[in-house]
Amino acid sequence: MGLKFTLAIVAMSLLATTQAARSEYVTGYDLSKWCQENNAGAVGYVLGVYDGFTTAQRYTDRPDLRSCVAPEVSRGQLYEVACKYTRDNPQTWHLSASSIVWSAFHDAFPCNSD
Repeated sequence: MGLKFTLAIVAMSLLATTQAARSEYVTGYDLSKWCQENNAGAVGYVLGVYDGFTTAQRYTDRPDLRSCVAPEVSRGQLYEVACKYTRDNPQTWHLSASSIVWSAFHDAFPCNSD
């Protein structure tokens, strides 16, 4: 299988966030607890979502996958942005954590055309 096909599959699975959260997904509630505990797994999860979506951005023109995180933004800042957004939006905790993290990045680091 080619790289584009594999990345498309990864992007589709990350974007399957409109479905109800099931036990195999990490939910916003899970992420909120990890953030409260300052769990190292939360940092890895947030950075993994960031890497997944930025990779997907390279292979699609979908505006909902865009965010414009400046190169000088640190990993710690990405983590804090995601945790703050999660903490401030408990109404989203039933959604997948990946969709919440990406919403946080999209809101915190908008592109000029957004």
